[in-house]
Amino acid sequence: GSISREAHTTLAIAMMGIEPAYATLVKSMLKGGARTRAAIGLVIWKLPDEEQRQLLTYVVRHAPCTGDLWSIHERALQRLGAVGDRQTVAVLAEVLDRRSFWNRFRMAALHRAAVDALAQIATPDARRLLEQMAADGPRAVRSLAKGRLALASGRPDPKVRA
Repeated sequence: GSISREAHTTLAIAMMGIEPAYATLVKSMLKGGARTRAAIGLVIWKLPDEEQRQLLTYVVRHAPCTGDLWSIHERALQRLGAVGDRQTVAVLAEVLDRRSFWNRFRMAALHRAAVDALAQIATPDARRLLEQMAADGPRAVRSLAKGRLALASGRPDPKVRA
């Protein structure tokens, strides 16, 4: 069926590993219907880690974080925690710098997912970013980062919700 054709096309585009190909996938997710997004999503989540990391990094940096792509962003951040590296930490820092007056609750959820991903990555770079956010990040991010750092040290802070 068409999902199979879409899946094969998505896989071919994703495996190219270049930004114009990733832009094509994002455009397809934006313009296509739920079925197209589902087919693309199925392929994305099954890519090998390196290809997945590159594509998800692109999506998080360049795709709009609204409407039908909201769930893709949230899942991408969760997955980046599992496949993350130094480059991923930089992308998560960008997410933590984002602000949206109109979508405060969604932005808070993205910030939470980014902090969780940093805690999961647990490299020295990720820990430094968490410490930086705990010290002088925006108030809500500061609280999340403090909670994750407290959990990582084995001493949960009773004033901070993780």
